[in-house]
Order: sequence, then structure tokens, then C-alpha cells
Amino acid sequence: GINAEYGVRKEIGFAIRNIHGVRSGLFTPDAAFEMTVKRQIETLAPPSMKCIQQVSTELHEVIMKCIDKIKNYPRLQAEIDNLVSSYLRECETTCREQIQQLVDVELSYINTNHDDFIGFNATAKDESVKDVQNAGAESQQPGRDTK
Repeated sequence: GINAEYGVRKEIGFAIRNIHGVRSGLFTPDAAFEMTVKRQIETLAPPSMKCIQQVSTELHEVIMKCIDKIKNYPRLQAEIDNLVSSYLRECETTCREQIQQLVDVELSYINTNHDDFIGFNATAKDESVKDVQNAGAESQQPGRDTK
């Protein structure tokens, strides 16, 4: 929520100050922003892995309840348990790998040019549109010479 956003903004501010050192620069360093964003992306992996573990545990409990229904057939029960449990482990491993790949992909490139990103590019576009609009309005004012 608001506290998390404040924390991220504060972290970006610290990173910018650390990069600038005692001198202040003219532009906001991209490295500080990217470093902070990458830290935030990295925080997504542990809860995702925990979610996979919880889903896997719940599915295993459901499997055990289902297998319990056929306790009159112990060999069938053991075989179903073996097959379904090994398939569940394979799916869990695949899911973990895919989540890690997704996090790695997100860490590899921070797309600040995306329309959803509000940063320097969006602000620059807004300012250039305002400049064009203001120039057009000034040329249409009565009493102005349009030579």
C-alpha cells in the first residue's frame, strides 16, 4: 500500500544520493532506479515459492484422502500413491523452474519505455505536447503578429 510505496521511494532516494556522493547531478541516475526495482522484483520469488509449496502440500493431502477410499486394495493404493505423488513432484519442480525463469526475465530488462511506466519519458512527452499546444495558442492570440 502507501507504506510500501513510501519505502520504495525512500530506497530510490538513498540510492540516488549514494550514487551522486557529495556532488549533485543534473539527471536522476538510471542505475539507482534499476537497482531498487530489481530488489523489489527479487522479493517476489520467495512468496511465489512458498505458494507453490502450500499448493503442493494441499494437493498431497487431497491425494491421501482419495487413496484412503481404496484401502481394501493395498497394492492399487500403493501404486496410485506412487504415480500421483511422483507426477505432483514433477509438476512442482517445473512450476518452481518457471517462476524462477519469470523472475530472471523480469530482472534482465526493466522496460521504462512501457506506457504503464510513469517516468521521465512520460513526463517529457507530456511537456512536449503542452509546449506544442501553448505555441499554437500563442500564435492564435489577437494582436499578435504572425510573420
